[in-house]
Amino acid sequence: FAQSEATEEFLQMMNDLFDIFNSRNLRQKFYKRPINPDNYESVLCKLEECKEYLLNLKFENGQLVVRSNRKTGVLGFLINIESLKMLYQDICDKEQILPYVPLYQISQDHLEIFFGCIRAFGRQNNNPTVRQFKAAFKRLLLRTEIKGATTGNCIALDDIPILNATYTITTRGSNK
Repeated sequence: FAQSEATEEFLQMMNDLFDIFNSRNLRQKFYKRPINPDNYESVLCKLEECKEYLLNLKFENGQLVVRSNRKTGVLGFLINIESLKMLYQDICDKEQILPYVPLYQISQDHLEIFFGCIRAFGRQNNNPTVRQFKAAFKRLLLRTEIKGATTGNCIALDDIPILNATYTITTRGSNK
């Protein structure tokens, strides 16, 4: 493919960003591995490289994408890059709450699957009324795990408990 270098560079940057933002377990390699103390410097370096690339990305007419009316996607990536850096600092460096940041666990996929389940309750109508939405939402809240449909914007790669309900009986001043 002649003169495809710019496209190749764009695709490689986007691939690396998607790998970083979809990281899930420490046994994975390269940018698919969640950000942790062992790979923090290399991931940070790649994030900065991607940030610079996105900030300087131009249309054929020379206009910067971030200065155009079509900047939404690029701004989303830039915000995610900065958010990831701050998130890692807060939960891994400062507070040491987690040893790594599994970004897949906080991705939008789980919301997509949840709302796909709500749409599935409508059978032929995937645009539920308020009444149908409330009924589907209540039914989904009673389940401990949500199983996604096989069609839709994304598919579940693992079972994520969204809401767990417990039953507690209270008797005069004590919980049982």
